[in-house]
Amino acid sequence: MKDNASNKISADIIGFNSEKCMYCWGWTIKIGNDALKSDNVLIGELVGYEIKEPIKVNLVLGEIKATCSNYYTIKEIKKAE
Repeated sequence: MKDNASNKISADIIGFNSEKCMYCWGWTIKIGNDALKSDNVLIGELVGYEIKEPIKVNLVLGEIKATCSNYYTIKEIKKAE
Protein backbone atom coordinates (compact mmCIF):
# COMPACT_ATOMS: atom_id res chain seq x y z
CA MET A 1 0.00 0.00 0.00
CA LYS A 2 1.42 3.35 -1.02
CA ASP A 3 1.51 6.43 1.20
CA ASN A 4 0.97 9.22 -1.34
CA ALA A 5 2.46 11.93 0.88
CA SER A 6 5.88 10.29 1.11
CA ASN A 7 5.91 7.65 -1.66
CA LYS A 8 6.65 5.02 1.00
CA ILE A 9 5.36 1.53 0.31
CA SER A 10 4.60 -1.19 2.86
CA ALA A 11 6.31 -4.41 1.83
CA ASP A 12 7.72 -7.72 3.07
CA ILE A 13 11.26 -8.94 2.44
CA ILE A 14 10.61 -12.64 1.86
CA GLY A 15 13.94 -14.06 0.77
CA PHE A 16 17.51 -13.69 -0.42
CA ASN A 17 19.01 -15.44 -3.45
CA SER A 18 22.81 -15.72 -3.35
CA GLU A 19 23.24 -16.97 -6.94
CA LYS A 20 25.66 -14.69 -8.72
CA CYS A 21 23.92 -14.75 -12.09
CA MET A 22 22.68 -11.48 -13.58
CA TYR A 23 19.49 -10.38 -11.79
CA CYS A 24 19.21 -13.57 -9.70
CA TRP A 25 21.28 -12.24 -6.78
CA GLY A 26 19.37 -10.15 -4.29
CA TRP A 27 16.32 -9.88 -2.12
CA THR A 28 12.77 -10.78 -3.06
CA ILE A 29 10.27 -8.16 -1.95
CA LYS A 30 6.52 -8.75 -1.83
CA ILE A 31 4.25 -5.74 -2.32
CA GLY A 32 0.60 -6.75 -2.29
CA ASN A 33 0.29 -9.57 -4.84
CA ASP A 34 3.45 -8.54 -6.70
CA ALA A 35 7.00 -9.73 -6.14
CA LEU A 36 10.08 -7.82 -7.22
CA LYS A 37 13.82 -8.10 -6.70
CA SER A 38 16.58 -5.73 -5.65
CA ASP A 39 20.30 -6.07 -5.07
CA ASN A 40 20.53 -2.84 -3.08
CA VAL A 41 23.03 -3.06 -0.23
CA LEU A 42 20.67 -1.01 1.98
CA ILE A 43 18.47 -4.09 2.29
CA GLY A 44 21.35 -6.29 3.43
CA GLU A 45 22.43 -3.73 6.00
CA LEU A 46 18.89 -3.61 7.40
CA VAL A 47 17.66 -7.22 7.31
CA GLY A 48 20.70 -9.36 6.54
CA TYR A 49 20.93 -12.35 4.22
CA GLU A 50 19.17 -15.19 6.02
CA ILE A 51 15.44 -14.55 5.85
CA LYS A 52 13.46 -17.17 7.77
CA GLU A 53 10.19 -15.23 8.05
CA PRO A 54 8.90 -12.22 6.10
CA ILE A 55 10.31 -8.96 7.41
CA LYS A 56 7.93 -6.01 7.25
CA VAL A 57 9.49 -2.84 5.86
CA ASN A 58 8.55 0.55 4.49
CA LEU A 59 10.47 1.54 1.40
CA VAL A 60 10.74 4.01 -1.43
CA LEU A 61 11.32 2.39 -4.82
CA GLY A 62 13.79 3.85 -7.26
CA GLU A 63 14.23 3.12 -10.94
CA ILE A 64 13.55 -0.20 -12.64
CA LYS A 65 16.87 -1.50 -13.94
CA ALA A 66 16.70 -1.29 -17.73
CA THR A 67 17.48 -4.93 -18.46
CA CYS A 68 14.96 -6.54 -16.14
CA SER A 69 11.41 -5.33 -15.61
CA ASN A 70 10.99 -6.43 -11.98
CA TYR A 71 14.47 -5.57 -10.63
CA TYR A 72 14.42 -2.25 -8.75
CA THR A 73 16.77 0.12 -7.02
CA ILE A 74 15.73 1.13 -3.51
CA LYS A 75 15.98 4.78 -2.48
CA GLU A 76 15.07 4.29 1.17
CA ILE A 77 14.14 1.38 3.46
CA LYS A 78 13.25 1.04 7.14
CA LYS A 79 11.79 -1.76 9.25
CA ALA A 80 8.09 -1.26 9.84
CA GLU A 81 7.05 -0.54 13.40
